[in-house]
Amino acid sequence: MDCLPDRSLIGDYERALAQVRFETAVISGRVKYLPEGMTEADYTPERVAELGRDHGARVIPEGGDLEAADSRMLWSLNIAATVESWNRAGGFDEAFVGYGGEDTDFGQRLAAAGGSMWWTGLACAYHQYHPTVTPPVQHAASIARNANLFRAKWGFDPMEGWLHDMLESGHLTLEAGQWRAGEQQR
Repeated sequence: MDCLPDRSLIGDYERALAQVRFETAVISGRVKYLPEGMTEADYTPERVAELGRDHGARVIPEGGDLEAADSRMLWSLNIAATVESWNRAGGFDEAFVGYGGEDTDFGQRLAAAGGSMWWTGLACAYHQYHPTVTPPVQHAASIARNANLFRAKWGFDPMEGWLHDMLESGHLTLEAGQWRAGEQQR
């Protein structure tokens, strides 16, 4: 696990879920990214809260407010749902194997079940630093497979930015409407 829960995460989610208790809903909490080079002394609740930085693409409502979100933005890094909402949406589709597409698929499943997604500025998790590659070209084969599965189910592509960037770099190809790992991956 690469996230550390804030000490108020569970209580924050309990309060947020109570606000949408009669709905099929998923709530996405705040994620703060921790920097490289933290030492053991930095891993106190106060220091982690001080060092964490918000992701630029995330919506951060004030206080305990909830803000409606597009279910295409579902990102399972830090989410909560009631058991009833989870079951109505059908959970994650286990046909998605490896990396990519499973979160967006779950968001579509949620929307198809009449559900909604909400942002909260609370329920914070701290993402521990690890090196990343953007787009994640090391996962091109599973991203291609999962993008094809997603398109067959929903009629559009998930991860459009990554797919485009990997097509441009040769890590993916698009042939007859099917994504495939490109020459860079072979």
